[in-house]
Amino acid sequence: MLIHGAGARSGSFAVQLAKRLGARVTGVDNAAKLKFIRALGADDAIDYREEDFTQSELTYDLILDLVASRSVFAYRRALAPTAVIAASEGPYERWSR
Repeated sequence: MLIHGAGARSGSFAVQLAKRLGARVTGVDNAAKLKFIRALGADDAIDYREEDFTQSELTYDLILDLVASRSVFAYRRALAPTAVIAASEGPYERWSR
C-alpha cells in the first residue's frame, strides 16, 4: 500500500491503521516528515521531491492519495493489475484529464 501524504493528519492515521491491519506500507511526503512516517510504522518512506514513485518499477495494490496533486492516469504505472486507488480530495478537473 502506498499513502501519498503520509506525514499529515489523515495520512499518519492511515499509516498506523494499515500497519495494524498487516499491510506493507510505503509513505510519501517531504523529506522533513520521513523520519516521522517511519516512526509511525511505515516500511518505506519516499521524499516526493527526490523520487517519483510513479516512475519506479514497484507497484502497489492500493494507493491512498490524500494530496490529489496529479491525475489518476499518472498513477497507472504504480498500480498493480488489480489495484485500487482512493483519493480524498482534489478538483474534479485533475481526475478527469
